[in-house]
Amino acid sequence: MYVVKVHPHRAILEPDYFVKLIETAEQSRDEEIRKIEAGIAEEEFEVYRKKVETESDWEKLQNLPDAEYLMKTVLPVLY
Repeated sequence: MYVVKVHPHRAILEPDYFVKLIETAEQSRDEEIRKIEAGIAEEEFEVYRKKVETESDWEKLQNLPDAEYLMKTVLPVLY
């Protein structure tokens, strides 16, 4: 249910890369469980999901942490 994209370069350089990805997936799962337990209406969840989906690629890049931004923009050019 939770799919995470793996960056081979980061997987090689960071010894705890996969541990971090697992933690991220678990956080997503826990957030979903909290929403369900809190009784958030499905309509509100759909509105939130659509807002996230309509965010442009440029906006997503701008919101990334510095290291991830460099990995996605600068390093491919250097390779």
